[in-house]
Amino acid sequence: MVRATTPLPDRDVRFMLRLSKSPSDIHLLERVCWRPKKPHNNKGLGPEEYRYVVQEGSHVHDMFLNWDEETDKMNEANLPVAVPALIDGFSVEAAFEFALARFNIDPEGFNFEPPPWERGLFDE
Repeated sequence: MVRATTPLPDRDVRFMLRLSKSPSDIHLLERVCWRPKKPHNNKGLGPEEYRYVVQEGSHVHDMFLNWDEETDKMNEANLPVAVPALIDGFSVEAAFEFALARFNIDPEGFNFEPPPWERGLFDE
């Protein structure tokens, strides 16, 4: 699944790998956030070098970092742990290809249409 924010051209796109057991039983496994509008903070969770570090740019909510060993399932708190992804300079199409590679999905047969952003009057 891909989500974009219409009035934010070339920003705030989320690529999500989800598992759907039924229409009402959907689990988020991993998310790539490309040029997010808000920074992310792991709030003391995850790899030591990223605890309490504000991540201003693109980042990945890695499935393995969000697996809860105690419950033997994905962390239900919206995948709270993320690590930086050096893709801010990528186009949205290249970010999509990066996400497919992360999700181990063959890009053959995918026709990615960039979001229909609505540029403002003063945007270039």
